[in-house]
Parts: sequence; C-alpha cells; structure tokens
Amino acid sequence: MNPELADQIRSASAQETARRRYPEGFPALPPVPVGRYTDPAFFELEREHVFGKSWLFAAHVDELREPGDVIVIDHLFAPILLTRGSDGEVRAFYNVCSHRGSPLLGPGKHHVRRRIVCPYHAWTYERTGELGSVTEERDFKNLDRSCLGLRAVRCEHFAGFVFVNFDAVAPPLRTVLGTVVEEMDDEVGDKAPGTEYHLIKKCSYEIAGNWKLAVDANLETYHVNVLHRDTVAGAIDLHTTTIALYASGQSRMFLRQRPGIAAEIPLPRFPHVGDLAGEGVLTYSLFPNIAWVISPQLMFTTNSWPVAHDRTRYDLYFVGAGPATEETQPVWDLIIGFNVNVIEEDVEAIQGMQCSLNSGALEGIPLSYQERRIYQTHEEIDRQIGIDRIPPSLRVTPVLGPVIEH
Repeated sequence: MNPELADQIRSASAQETARRRYPEGFPALPPVPVGRYTDPAFFELEREHVFGKSWLFAAHVDELREPGDVIVIDHLFAPILLTRGSDGEVRAFYNVCSHRGSPLLGPGKHHVRRRIVCPYHAWTYERTGELGSVTEERDFKNLDRSCLGLRAVRCEHFAGFVFVNFDAVAPPLRTVLGTVVEEMDDEVGDKAPGTEYHLIKKCSYEIAGNWKLAVDANLETYHVNVLHRDTVAGAIDLHTTTIALYASGQSRMFLRQRPGIAAEIPLPRFPHVGDLAGEGVLTYSLFPNIAWVISPQLMFTTNSWPVAHDRTRYDLYFVGAGPATEETQPVWDLIIGFNVNVIEEDVEAIQGMQCSLNSGALEGIPLSYQERRIYQTHEEIDRQIGIDRIPPSLRVTPVLGPVIEH
C-alpha cells in the first residue's frame, strides 16, 4: 500500500468521525429479502453459481510445507486434494480415482513419499497428477494412459493463501481480487520479498445459520458497541470506520484503535506491512466468504462455508511472520484467545438470528450506510447467479454501481 493511499484512508477515517448525517449522494439501500437466508432453493443457486465458480480459500501454504504433503478438503463445492510436488508447486485435483471413482485419500493431512495409491484397486498417481501404475494392466485393452491422470482443479495463491476454482473459464485469481492485490501485494504478496507465513492456529465451528449471516458479521462494525461491548468495543472506535467497495464483490474496511490502546507486541513482524495496519483494524472482504484481517504481527481469516441453507462451517486461520516458539506461545495464546472470544460472540448471535429469520416475522432486512458491504455481497451474488434464475421476490435491486471504486 503506497503512503498516499494510507494517508487517504486516515483522512477518510477522520471525516467519518465528523459525519453527522447520511452521506449526500450515496444511494439508499433497499431492504434485503429474508428469503435469501432461509430459502433452500436459493441456497442451491448459490452453491452452483457462486461457490461453483468463485475462487475459494482452500488451505494455507504452511499446511503444505514439504514436498509430498497432501491435504484432502471435503467442504468445498466438490472434494479435492492439494499436493506439493518435488518442484515446490502446489496443485489441486479432484479426490477421485480415474478408474472407478474411489476417493483416493480420507479427509485431513497426509504425507505421500512417492505416489498416491487408490485404496480400491491400487492404481497409483504421481504427485503432479499423472497416472503412475495400473494394477494388472494386461487385463485392459487399448488403455489410454494419457487420459487417466487425476483431473486437475485450478489452483493459485496470494499472500500465503491457496485458492481453487472449479470454473475453467473464470478470470485468474489476481484479476478477480483486483484492487486488493494492488493495495497489498507489496506488503504481504509477491512484491514483499522475505515474507514468511506460519500457520499458528486453525479452528472450526459448526453454526446453525446461513453462511451469509457469518459473512455479514465481519462486514460491518455497527454491532460492535452492543454485541462486543465487553470485548473489542473498548479497543476500537466504530465511528472511525471507513469502507471502500471494489469490483467483483471485494472491499476494504479500516477503523482506528482508541487512544492509549496501542502497545508493543513481542512477536515477529511481517517485514513489509505498513504503519496503517498497526493503527487500527485493517480488513478486506474477499468474495464470496472470506474476511482477511492484517496487522504487523498477525493475519487471520474467517471463512464461511455453506453446508445447508441453515448450517455453516466457520473456519479461522491465524498466521504469523514466524513459527510459534516456547517464548512466543503465551503471547499467541493471549492474542488468539481474545479474537476467538469475539468470534464466539458472533457465532452465538448468528444462531439466534437464523431462528428469528425462519419465524417469518420479517420480510425484508433494512441496511444502514455502515452495512453497505452486506448489500454489496448480495448484489454480487445476484450477478454470479444471473438475475433471470432468481425469483423476483428474492432479488436485490442493484444500486451500488456508481460508488464502486475500480
């Protein structure tokens, strides 16, 4: 992030503090139909057209540190395996044997010394996906080995996060992230030489709520002084919140720490992260389901995965600039524990909200200016699905086009 942009964000934060009325010229946000959070048919449209075609966070590079490391992931649009080859490249494949479709490996992390072996008939595959050996190959006539490697899934990475996409014609990851990459590439991306990424902790929750409710909780600060009054509200000033909306559903949010809160944290620092990230909370929303928070010593993500129209898998990844050691572990426990407490306050609220939305008491959700990133997400969902596929009663009216920054 260049210094001029950082100063612009600081200035916008100060202007937001001074604001006393709805911003002149900003469009009013129409109510969001409640059915978008409760309708099973709409959920299926999201699974097919949003999660089936978007770049999805799959793993952190630190989970695939050594050649031969393999991770099987079964909560995405389809089950996949990620492998790190001898050449250092991380690749993604469907977790499907090309012979009879058997899953190759069970969920979780594995280490493959040489080849992946199917547990059904022992066909083998190189870590680069090519077919290795075929059991009793003499019994196959005209077997075209060139067509029987593992089926690849598009796989790209940014800032230590590995993404996959099941859509062969989707634009590249960096193109979709657009302005997010432009702003952060020199701090934590490819233009930040010497940056190390170490996964400190990963945890998951099962939430009895729609995946968008979990996403929404990280898109606004309107609820901070109420829901989080005993945790994070004492550390950050919601009235300093400034937001930028970008193309393809991406966005940025920054809000300042309260005076006197800043303290030196005895942890390794990301070498290129700028001062702005240490002055408050700097977070990006990566469509469709990721909130990415950046500080000088810590990056963490929340990832909301659709399980059913009223159930969500919620993953947290905490990443540091150095591995946890005996000396730093107590500091990590304190910082991560604090953030987990805040997240768990959201989780509890989400489950109650889903019950309320299911009750039929509400037809529409009115959103404030501070909640405009939520409305942006709904607009992008409709673009991904295609408006003609959505029942008129469940559509949102696109109004944010004029305020999207390109």
